[in-house]
Amino acid sequence: MAKQLFAMLLLMLAATSSWPAAAIIGRLGLGVLQQPLPPPAMTLPDCPDKCGDVRIPYPFGTKAGCFLPGFEIVCNDTFRPPRPFLANPNLDMSKPMASIWDNCESYPGNPGCSDKQEIYMAPLPVGAKLVELIDVVTTVQEQWRARVYAPFSFSCVPAGGERVYWNRMQLIDVSASSPFVLSETGNVFIAIGRAVKADLAGAWPTSAYGNDGDNGPNGRGYVTTCSSTVNQLAPPLTDGSPCAGVGCCSIKITPRLRCSRAMLQDQDDSAGTRRRSPCSYAMVVQNSWYNFTVGDINDDGFLRRNIERGVPVVLDFAIRNNGECPPGGTPLPAACRSDNSECANASTIGGFICKCKQHYHGNPYIPGGCQVIGTFR
Repeated sequence: MAKQLFAMLLLMLAATSSWPAAAIIGRLGLGVLQQPLPPPAMTLPDCPDKCGDVRIPYPFGTKAGCFLPGFEIVCNDTFRPPRPFLANPNLDMSKPMASIWDNCESYPGNPGCSDKQEIYMAPLPVGAKLVELIDVVTTVQEQWRARVYAPFSFSCVPAGGERVYWNRMQLIDVSASSPFVLSETGNVFIAIGRAVKADLAGAWPTSAYGNDGDNGPNGRGYVTTCSSTVNQLAPPLTDGSPCAGVGCCSIKITPRLRCSRAMLQDQDDSAGTRRRSPCSYAMVVQNSWYNFTVGDINDDGFLRRNIERGVPVVLDFAIRNNGECPPGGTPLPAACRSDNSECANASTIGGFICKCKQHYHGNPYIPGGCQVIGTFR
C-alpha cells in the first residue's frame, strides 16, 4: 500500500517534471512495469525493415509507400546476404552520386594498362557507381546520418621500374535537390603517402566546383590542400601515428558540401631525399575510420583491402521539400509523426529534421516511434 501511495506521489511530481512519469517510476524500481519495453519500431507497418543484415529505418524504405521522396533503397538480392543501395539520391540520374575516373598511361615498349588493372583487382567500371548503404545511425544529439561506401582516389606505380601509371579519382556528387550533403563533422579529408599533395575541390549547393566558375552570383567553389612527406629527417613512423603531415595528413571539411573531388599529385624529388610510395591515396572518409599503418606507404595493401567496396563516407540528411519548422515548433510538420517528437531546422543543409524529445529515443518519423529511455522493472 505504501509503495502504491509513493507511486501516486511520483506521478503528481512527474506532471511538473520534464521526465515522463513511467521513466521516473521505472528508474526507482517500483515494479510498475514488470517487463522491459520491446524495442521501438523503426519503419511503417507492412514495410520491410531490413535488407540482408542492414536495418532500413523510415524515412528510408525499399518499396512504394515505405519511404519519403529521395530516400528509396534498392535491395539487391543477387548478393548473399542482400545489400542495400541508394536508388536515386540525386533525383537526377544524369548526375551520379559517386563516380570513378580511371586514367592509365602506358609508354612504348612497356606492358599495357590492362595488366596493371588485373594486378590491382579493379573490376569496377569507369563512370557511375551504385552507392551502397552501410547503415543509418543516430548521434548523441539524436541527429540521423547515413553511411555509404564511396570510391577513393589513388595513384599507383608498380614496382620493377615499369613506367605504367594508374590512378582513380574519388568524385562524390549530390545535387542540390537531394536530401543529402557531405557531413562536416562526420568526415575528414585525408591523404596517405611518402611524397604527396592532395587537393579537395568542392561545391556548395549553388556554387561551381573548386576554382571553376567566376565571381558572379554563384561564385567560386571550395579548395583545400593536404600534404604528406617522409624524408631522411622525418621521425620514425609507427602504426597509429597521427595524420599530421608525415606519412598521412588529415584536415576538416567545410559545411554544406554537396560534392567533392579528391585529386592527387606526387611531389618531385630533385634532391633525392625522399621516395614516393608504390601507391598514394586521398579521400573524404568517415572521421573515425582510418588508422595509419606503416605498410600503407610501403606497399599496395590499403588498395587491395578496400578497392572492392570503397571507404565509408557520412551523409547528413534532412526533409527538404517542405520548408522549415513552423514558428514555435507547432503544429509539427507531417513528417514528424511520433507524438513525442519535435522539429529542428537543419541550418547547414536546409529544410528540417525530426527528433525525439528529451528523455525519448527511437524513430520520430513514424507513429509511436519515440519511446521513453530506460529499463523498467
